[in-house]
Amino acid sequence: GTTGIQAADFVGRKILRDGGKALKALLADMSATVAELERHGTRLRAVRAALEEGVASLATAARWLATNYQKSPGVPGAVSNPLLMLTGTVLGGWQLARAAAAACDMLQGEPADAAFLEAKIMTAEFYAGQIMPQAICYRRMIEAGCDALLGLREEQF
Repeated sequence: GTTGIQAADFVGRKILRDGGKALKALLADMSATVAELERHGTRLRAVRAALEEGVASLATAARWLATNYQKSPGVPGAVSNPLLMLTGTVLGGWQLARAAAAACDMLQGEPADAAFLEAKIMTAEFYAGQIMPQAICYRRMIEAGCDALLGLREEQF
């Protein structure tokens, strides 16, 4: 359905068409956030580690796609859904990490909404521990390629 269409568009028109340039720029922005989180020390350690791992998984998956899509015409279609999900997962973690960093900065003063800011940090920590690990699974799905998915002959259905 719709997710498959969006995934095919994402891989074909948003990644492969420009040789991955836009995705590389996005990965650089996310990596800059990983580096920025270092200044928050132990407070955002788990958020930083999860984002770093997620960005690495997305970068690895993108390199895998760039290396393998010309070898088999089935690769882009086979990996498009997990690549879309991987990207969305990492982007969600990135935005929550940015919000958590901003909340930490605001908590340095005496904000009236300290409970709200603490909740932002806790939400990022939850996402880091419970959602971001899925990035590794999506990367592994991508690296599995398309052979098993497309290996059956028509008469085997």
